[in-house]
Amino acid sequence: MSGKKKGAMYPLKVLGNLIGWVVIFGVVKWAIKKRFSQRNNRR
Repeated sequence: MSGKKKGAMYPLKVLGNLIGWVVIFGVVKWAIKKRFSQRNNRR
């Protein structure tokens, strides 16, 4: 029973890590975009 529970938790952990990386990547991309737009507006 405990082995089955661990197996069920592993995909959840992987999914959580994947979501975390996607969020970090999205934030970085958004920050770069914002910085670029600010630079263009200054001109």
